[in-house]
Amino acid sequence: MPTKSNVLQINTDVLVVGGGCAAARAALEARANGVEVMMLVKGAFGRCGATSYRVSDIGSFSIADGCDDPDDNHEFHFQETMDAGMGMCDPMLVRILVENAPRIIDDFNKWGIHFMEQKGKHLINMACFGRRPRMHIVQGFGFPIMSILKEIIFESGIRVMPDTMAVELVVHGGKCIGVLALGPREEVLAINAGATVLATGGAGQLFSHTLYPADLTGDGYAMALRAGASLINTEFMQMGIGAALPKLLIGNWIWPLYPNVVDPEGRSILSKHLPLGVSAEECMQDKSTHWPFSVEHSAKYIDIAVFNEARENDDHSVFLDLRDKADEIPQDHPLIGIRYQWLLSHGIDVRRGLIPIINYSHSFGGGVIVDSQGRTTLPGLYAAGEVAGGMHGANRVGGNMLLACQVFGAISGFNAAEESLDANPQIPSEAMDRLFATLHHLGGNNDKDIAHLRQRLKRVFWTYLMVVRNEKGLVCALDEVRNIRQNLTESGKDSLKNLKRQLEIRNMLDVGEVVAEAALIRKESRGSHHREDFPIRDEEDFGLPAIVRSVSGCIQFHKHRWN
Repeated sequence: MPTKSNVLQINTDVLVVGGGCAAARAALEARANGVEVMMLVKGAFGRCGATSYRVSDIGSFSIADGCDDPDDNHEFHFQETMDAGMGMCDPMLVRILVENAPRIIDDFNKWGIHFMEQKGKHLINMACFGRRPRMHIVQGFGFPIMSILKEIIFESGIRVMPDTMAVELVVHGGKCIGVLALGPREEVLAINAGATVLATGGAGQLFSHTLYPADLTGDGYAMALRAGASLINTEFMQMGIGAALPKLLIGNWIWPLYPNVVDPEGRSILSKHLPLGVSAEECMQDKSTHWPFSVEHSAKYIDIAVFNEARENDDHSVFLDLRDKADEIPQDHPLIGIRYQWLLSHGIDVRRGLIPIINYSHSFGGGVIVDSQGRTTLPGLYAAGEVAGGMHGANRVGGNMLLACQVFGAISGFNAAEESLDANPQIPSEAMDRLFATLHHLGGNNDKDIAHLRQRLKRVFWTYLMVVRNEKGLVCALDEVRNIRQNLTESGKDSLKNLKRQLEIRNMLDVGEVVAEAALIRKESRGSHHREDFPIRDEEDFGLPAIVRSVSGCIQFHKHRWN
């Protein structure tokens, strides 16, 4: 257990917390502004985080540069994003996102990051929830992006602290002045920073079935909430169907083939979940246009059917069967061919066997609310990437997340550097006293206990906060949050590894509580938020997004009206 005798004091101008592409971009932009920059990375830099986690074959960036459609422009991109967000997006942030998108092409060309090409120009695809083709494709998802950014980071003289977990944001005089963290050798790091950028990604680990790596436990959301920053749209998230074994995203290219969706005995499951007048073929054709679940389209019935069957029959009880459609797979299509071969390289041959499928959590639509400068509501704190909220809404247009990581990573890094020039922070001793009180309060559970609590929490959230939500289930989830909190008992005898796991569970509990409370308050269905007890969209009572903050440990929500 760390003690006050091994606290390491560190000073930097800009501290970036995170290790993905938003964090890397923020760090590079701050460094280019001439200040000292440090990156705090929870795991191995370049390998942890969602950007490097290869559960998909391609990464995409929605950029309205007219490459495929000469008539496409920022305004069309803006309107599609706003329409998909269904009143939950900040128009100002969306405008910044779409207008800054084309510069990403120039930046990537400068760095040697290549978009896929066909016949001498960028290969363009239609985005989920998009109406015009503008998705620029990077093969290998975000891994090649991070590989190059990692090299540039080291060449730029940015200090990287790997295997270091941020525990608390330090607020003094109403301003964030740095972070308290746990280093790789049980030391406590007190990092004094002129400005801090949160780029910690999402919270996919809240769910037992997720397309996110083990390190994404909602740390940034939880730290910001505890420090007094406001969050927005926490009830909205992306979720979709993927292969269960191995865990992989299956793109929407597969649905126009009209696969059979069957139980282990080969019996079709869809018919009993479809309302009168809706056919399986209609749902599959609709689902070919977007991977994420949304109540706005008939494709929702496929996700709901798979989820209900899996939930009732111990998960692995639903399969895709394409064996009678093998000759119809267009392997010569540039993208479908890549996706087919990518599945094949992971042992999945869609032509020859049943594919077990499951509903996965993916990216969060909400996060820490930011302004046009990347500033949060807490002075001294900035946010970028998935941890930031406001530029995405009830549905997110495909290709806008990786784009937002680059656009708002650059904006937050630049402005954090500007603010840090006049700062000379010093973390007070009482902040460290509070940290050690927290560390000593956690404990008493061995590794087996911690693993059990984590799996129990993840299972509860997958069951009650995924595709199908209702009041009874959300109340059950909140009850479980309180019960699991009571199991994190006082001891102070645990190893650092176990302590970090307990800190992760604490963050997961804080974030899960906010997500469940927001879902409980929103008594309607909109975008990715499906309340089966309130299936209709309600513009009168819920046409505005909900802002959440923690006041004296109590969660408070209020409706937010865009300026």
